[in-house]
Amino acid sequence: MNSILSGVEACCLFTGTNGRRGCTANCRGCFVGEFEASNSMYQGNTEQVHELLGTLPNLRRVNIVGNPDPSVDTEFCNVTARLIQQKGKEISFCTNGVRCDEVVKKLVEGLEPSLIHAIVFSIDSLDEKLNTFMKGTKISLQKIFQTMKHLKGMGIGVQAFFTIWPDNMDEDWTAYTDFFESQGVYTSGRFGNVESAQGRVAHISEDNILQIRKKHNDVRLSILLANDDEYNEYLSTFVANDEFRCTDLKKINVYLTEGEIKASYYCPMASTIYPIYFAPIQDLKRPFFYEDIIKTGYCPIAEQCMGFKSTKLHPICRFHKNLPKKILSKESHRLFN
Repeated sequence: MNSILSGVEACCLFTGTNGRRGCTANCRGCFVGEFEASNSMYQGNTEQVHELLGTLPNLRRVNIVGNPDPSVDTEFCNVTARLIQQKGKEISFCTNGVRCDEVVKKLVEGLEPSLIHAIVFSIDSLDEKLNTFMKGTKISLQKIFQTMKHLKGMGIGVQAFFTIWPDNMDEDWTAYTDFFESQGVYTSGRFGNVESAQGRVAHISEDNILQIRKKHNDVRLSILLANDDEYNEYLSTFVANDEFRCTDLKKINVYLTEGEIKASYYCPMASTIYPIYFAPIQDLKRPFFYEDIIKTGYCPIAEQCMGFKSTKLHPICRFHKNLPKKILSKESHRLFN
């Protein structure tokens, strides 16, 4: 067995391939990336789930992404979660919020709440019309809020996640974060990626990235472009601890494909730029740029991911975030309206 696999502690599980051709949403910035381009439309099976659990002996948590959302193959995602929990491992789900009341009810059916780490909702605006536009389909924010409240009542963690594109970059991300975190919902965000745009969404300019970061400095948001002080802090923490999603292989992405299980780095941009790193799980290996990135912290694909090259700032890993000054309360202060 590949020795790297014994060190994997968590994974994001895509339960099939090319499911986005039948996805419940049509997100302008689909996060799935290009890995499906050369794969047929396929739905995984329970035999592959058992095989995966045997392949990753020290796995502790699985984030079930679905195909490419749990609202596409809800019943299979639930079955998968049950199999994983039977081995004493935690699960989580990430969903676009389509039909979230009925989808989430089915997802958690028969599951042990104490082994559900969180259910993450992708919400790109608190303006329902704008969020619907970003998702490419009608989504009720009120139903999402009610579902979040129900989950918290069950003792299940809830998170809200957003991606910033030109269409929603004027959102008040401080108000967004305050709205959710005052109710005990962990919130984080990032700027759009190369694996998402697919020519349908333009990248945000360097000036806009810096303005948004400055305006919303209490928001848990990717730094992406670091000044000298931020870069030094990044070197002494994130880099020193080798927290890169492309080199710290304690977390990986896993895909149930026709004929075999494949894997890539927890950072989907790497395997989009370098398709060689989307490969059979037994072939998982460190990237060729490993030595360089753990010395400088510079992202080798930053220019492709951002759509431009910065000449003034340090292009760092997009998963290094600002730490908000305000601490998230463990308890809700008020209920969703």
